[in-house]
Amino acid sequence: MSAVRARPREPQKLEIKMVTYLNGIHDISNEEYHSSEGISRSMLMEFKRSPYHYWYKYLSGLAVKEEATPAMNLGSAVHTLTLENDKFNNEFFICTQQTRPRRGTSPHEKMIEEANKRIILTNEEHIQAQLMANAVKNNKDAKLLLDGCLIEKSIFFNDINTGLRCKSRSDALSGGVVIDLKTTSDASLFNFKSSAMKYGYFIQAAMTYNALKSINHDMEQYVFIVVEKEPPYCVAIYILSDDAFEFGLQQVDSLLANLKKCTELNEWPNYGIQELGLPDYAKYDSMLEIE
Repeated sequence: MSAVRARPREPQKLEIKMVTYLNGIHDISNEEYHSSEGISRSMLMEFKRSPYHYWYKYLSGLAVKEEATPAMNLGSAVHTLTLENDKFNNEFFICTQQTRPRRGTSPHEKMIEEANKRIILTNEEHIQAQLMANAVKNNKDAKLLLDGCLIEKSIFFNDINTGLRCKSRSDALSGGVVIDLKTTSDASLFNFKSSAMKYGYFIQAAMTYNALKSINHDMEQYVFIVVEKEPPYCVAIYILSDDAFEFGLQQVDSLLANLKKCTELNEWPNYGIQELGLPDYAKYDSMLEIE
């Protein structure tokens, strides 16, 4: 008896409806920011992966809408509890059961309906987020940095070199100091350097600098407040170095220039043909001696 192959599902088309905001600083929600026109740091990171990934996700209309992961929801909860605690109940719903509700099962459907588009957290996730936020609030250096800040402001601007429309959203702004709140499993310097490279935090700092420059506001320092996800919820504070900032600026300029070329030519290459060599760490393996 021959096996029956399931017919692959047609990809769910993602309707791309972008709202346009005038250049300048705006006080809008995170949801409004993400549905607005403009190239963001996360979009540049997708283009850095490959131009084809960028085209597929943002231009093709074929991309499947991505659901927020539990880790992303936890990070959002920590941000809100730390920076905008008064908005938490309007943006988050705490479910009374151990696991997150799923559609198609009862009484989960009723709970999803009650959440009314708010982000759903389990009680354990809520407690975890609260403990992480408290760790930041009780850190004297973090408290000093965040005191009297402008919170979650969005800036829209045109890149000075390419003319491409861009956008940036800062967690907190105090004079010329930009504060970026991050959650991580390991906030040690060695591991956070790796995270900063992997997730484009240097690019994020450069995009923020360009955004502030567009409204004639100087960025003097870019500071990360990093809190760990597990007890004792250790907090680290990192000030971005000049060379790391310059690296971010070079990355942004290069990525935007290449993005403009791809847009003008309507060509979106993938990984292509490359030579596969040894990773840098392989040389250390070759130096190991067998006793």
